[in-house]
Amino acid sequence: MGFRYFTCRLAANYPVTGYVRNLPDEDVEIVAEGEKWAVESFIEEAVRGPGYALILNVKSYVENPQGNFRSFGIKY
Repeated sequence: MGFRYFTCRLAANYPVTGYVRNLPDEDVEIVAEGEKWAVESFIEEAVRGPGYALILNVKSYVENPQGNFRSFGIKY
């Protein structure tokens, strides 16, 4: 479908780190760290999707950043 690649390209526009991956139940997980405004803007745009993706439900969780990421990428 290409949603992971769309999300990865989108992340390059924001100062965020983390990953996007497919889950076994066909959901997609996005984990992003960065300044609050950057993460919120990135997720807001990702949820709007690329136009060809059908996004039915969004769950959002806020946690303290762990600083475990150096960049944003696709996790397999």
